[in-house]
Amino acid sequence: MDRAPHPVPAVTADEWAELRERVRRTRWSPEWPVEGWEAGTDEVLLRRLARRWSEEFDWPAGERRMRELPWAQADLDGTPLAFLRFDAEVSGRLPIVLTNGWPSSVLELVALAERLCAPSRFGGDPADAATVIVPALPGFPFSPQRSRPGEQTHELWHRLMAEELGFSRYAAHGGDLGAGITSRLAESHPEAVAGIHLLAVSSPRQWDEASLSEEERVHLEEQRTWFQDEGAYEHQQQTRPLTLAPALSDSPVGLLAWILEKHRAWSELGQARVPASDPRADDVTDRSRQTSRQTSRWASLRTARDQFACGLRLRNRQLWD
Repeated sequence: MDRAPHPVPAVTADEWAELRERVRRTRWSPEWPVEGWEAGTDEVLLRRLARRWSEEFDWPAGERRMRELPWAQADLDGTPLAFLRFDAEVSGRLPIVLTNGWPSSVLELVALAERLCAPSRFGGDPADAATVIVPALPGFPFSPQRSRPGEQTHELWHRLMAEELGFSRYAAHGGDLGAGITSRLAESHPEAVAGIHLLAVSSPRQWDEASLSEEERVHLEEQRTWFQDEGAYEHQQQTRPLTLAPALSDSPVGLLAWILEKHRAWSELGQARVPASDPRADDVTDRSRQTSRQTSRWASLRTARDQFACGLRLRNRQLWD
């Protein structure tokens, strides 16, 4: 393991100017006879954010913020992996590995990691501090795509925690795609994983309907309705990612629209608020410079049914990254 160098790419003034110009020269779609978010991303908001992105967003400041994070890197038999390591202010607690989902990145877990590793800074008890590891998913910002696509991410996580970092016992947390990785991690390495916390739980496609309570039936029907209304992106990215990739790689505003609609749909408030200092602004800017969008969800198509007992607590709304 190497604490340096950081994986944040240097961006020249010419590259940043070129990105700004591409945003300014966006070819906007003809006006649709719909309002707001009825058919997808609200174009009025999208135009406003695109203007802010090209005229107000301070990429050098965002780059500095990312470079100042506690980066480390590991090489797992030829698979390079970047991760953040937040050391606990008081040792003794179990370390924990945090995994983001799509379209998130490690940047959205920084605030959580800071609170877990140094609770006294936020009014908590320093005795509760834990060392926090936040790996960058392969093919997502900061870690390159794996040379072997079939390699299982949860196995990389265990090798990082147990072999590279020397943690014989640890906890794990994940949301969205990260929840699936976390579940597989616990299933495959129960001797090492002390416990898991999930923001999302995948449901089997087939249920014994007769064994379900009325509340469970209502929940499953709500899930089916949600996937019918909101799940088209996942099916497209899982089955035909190479068809979508050129559009998201070539158009910065297209990428912004694709991600913005998800953040709006999944937020507690149902609103899209992207201040200039929001980590999403840094994330979308970094993603717009990459060409690996086709890999961001494809591997998650390969799922397996958990064979260990789990409890599930349902909320009125799901919590997302």
